[in-house]
Amino acid sequence: MSKVKTHFKRYHKHYLLTVLSIIILIVIASWVVVRHYRPILSEKLKQQVYLASDSLYRVDYSAVHLKPIRGIFSLDSFRLIPNKVVYRKLKKAHRAPDQLFSLSVKKFELQHIHLWALLRKKEAQIEVIKVENPEISVYQLPDREDESVDKQTVREGIAQLISGSLKSIKIGHIGLHNIKFSYVDSSNHKLNDLDLRKMDLVFENVFIDSSTLEDSTRFLFSKRSWFYLKKLRFNIQDSLYTIDLNGIGVSINEGKLTIDSLAVHPRLSEENFAKQFIYRKDVFRGKMSRITINGFDIADISKRDYSFNKVKVSQFKLNIFLNRRPPLNPKRKPMLQEALAKIIRPIYVKKLALKNGFIKYSELNPNSGQVGDVVFNQIHGDIENITNDSVRIKKNPHLIADLQTRFMDAGDLNVHWDFNLRSPQHDFIYEGKLTNLKASALNPATKPLGLIRVKSGRIHALDFHFSANHRQSVGKVKMKYDRLKIAVLSHDEQKNELKKKGLASLAANLLLIRESNMPGAGVPQSTQVVFARKPQRSIFSYMWKSIFKGVKPLVGIDQKTEDKLKEMLAKWKEKKKDSLGKNKEKSSLKMTFKEITKFIDKNL
Repeated sequence: MSKVKTHFKRYHKHYLLTVLSIIILIVIASWVVVRHYRPILSEKLKQQVYLASDSLYRVDYSAVHLKPIRGIFSLDSFRLIPNKVVYRKLKKAHRAPDQLFSLSVKKFELQHIHLWALLRKKEAQIEVIKVENPEISVYQLPDREDESVDKQTVREGIAQLISGSLKSIKIGHIGLHNIKFSYVDSSNHKLNDLDLRKMDLVFENVFIDSSTLEDSTRFLFSKRSWFYLKKLRFNIQDSLYTIDLNGIGVSINEGKLTIDSLAVHPRLSEENFAKQFIYRKDVFRGKMSRITINGFDIADISKRDYSFNKVKVSQFKLNIFLNRRPPLNPKRKPMLQEALAKIIRPIYVKKLALKNGFIKYSELNPNSGQVGDVVFNQIHGDIENITNDSVRIKKNPHLIADLQTRFMDAGDLNVHWDFNLRSPQHDFIYEGKLTNLKASALNPATKPLGLIRVKSGRIHALDFHFSANHRQSVGKVKMKYDRLKIAVLSHDEQKNELKKKGLASLAANLLLIRESNMPGAGVPQSTQVVFARKPQRSIFSYMWKSIFKGVKPLVGIDQKTEDKLKEMLAKWKEKKKDSLGKNKEKSSLKMTFKEITKFIDKNL
């Protein structure tokens, strides 16, 4: 479906130009009608369209209404019908467009025609052209080698029309309302057809004479034009997701695109979604509101140049869910630079401005049977120089992001990224600061995912700075906290709930945790980190685990102590088994609180 959209955008300007040309043909035909009056009305109107289109199109209608005093000319049940036999002849002569159009309109009306200017000055002046409920069909045929002929052919045809007895055409307002648009592709049967409804297309201050044919300040000869689509829905990624867009508006002359809302949601439940894949896969559900794109040029889009000065998202919400029951995909996940490079068409966003965002990452832990949540809300900030264009990357290789958010709705988090888009090692820097976090706010994540409940504590400041690439991250973590107390949990499978773990295991974990590392406590407040990336993990997992590796020794759980504790406990269990005998129950292997305290004091 994405291929259809790209293909559609490619010819967007051509479609509009052709539609406008059809309207101009009707204007000229109406001039012929007025000039020759009713006796030869039908024949002259049909003949003029037939000749002007090089016999490619013919028109049909049920009735013609002319009210000279009021300056109104209208057609009932108007149809524009393409002739495919003529098209094939024009194609052989390299004069045919790549598309054929059909147009059906119940009523086509020209209002306030200035008859004096039309008859005496040979100037077609019309205040309003109104087309209600038109049905437009575009049939895409196999491409020619020279794609520029379409545009040139249409312009030459218009130039010929106004070079004769008609000097100029001036139209105040052209409105095509409640359009039904269908796109049928016969050049590539792998592409899906496109069906759009409830569209509006408006042109204002349209002026055509010899001086405006190449006027770059006008779009299709109009000083102001816009397009509006009430709703659009399509499926992506093997129909597993649906995208809904509402209120799509394009101010063509201003180069501004607005979208009221864009929603992405899976077509299957989270459980059924996971069944579609062998390995675990994230499920996305999101919505963006009030999207504005400045620097939107249809001429550039038709050339497949997706470059925008500024994209602004005023509100967005993203939910990500991962079921960890399926195995991890062994394939290597791309870095950000690689993901951008994989996009086929060149893209460039000078600045992406985000405001009032919300992101929730949820994960099902098979060990606990529970879902943990990590939440970022009130997200705002800017991302600059988003591109995969090699020319632009040579000039400026840095993709910069500065974001501020509320972490778990409890602490303020500021993060800065700097991605080097030219680096073969995919170098990037990330640094940030988390302040004033009540530690118990972490429980929605730590309880289901880590089987730890934070009872109390406050993180006054957590600072991190890392330099990373596709192999490892190297950096420093600083943290100040106090009054930290935790409880270790276990999963009761029968009741499917979490409860406190046994006394011995609880004591072993609690005795490792430092309650505070504030100044004067005589314990470290910073640590150096070297973390090797696991290629199967996402870049966000990579960054998070790098930071977490630095946090652990600051609260007393350094890797050396963890490894030694595991080794000691394993040896103790083997020794206990030998002394108790093979037939003793496993519960006899548990250590008492007194035994574990003596064991840790003696060995650690």
